Amino acid sequence: EDKIRAFFGKHGTIKSVTVVKPKKLGAKSTAAFVEFSTPDEAKKAVEATNNTYHHGYKLRVNLVAQNKAH
Repeated sequence: EDKIRAFFGKHGTIKSVTVVKPKKLGAKSTAAFVEFSTPDEAKKAVEATNNTYHHGYKLRVNLVAQNKAH
């Protein structure tokens, strides 16, 4: 969670981070929901980070409607 905050915090003020780990043992994909203070900050973060690499993993970053994030 701290690494996610540091990475995305460069693009705006983060209100919350939620990490969702896979239920199946051995599954590799993990999801993280990062909530920014404003929609504009969230949009800029998506534009700056989608399809980039972080710690060797290619990121897929999308906007999610607020009521679907939790």
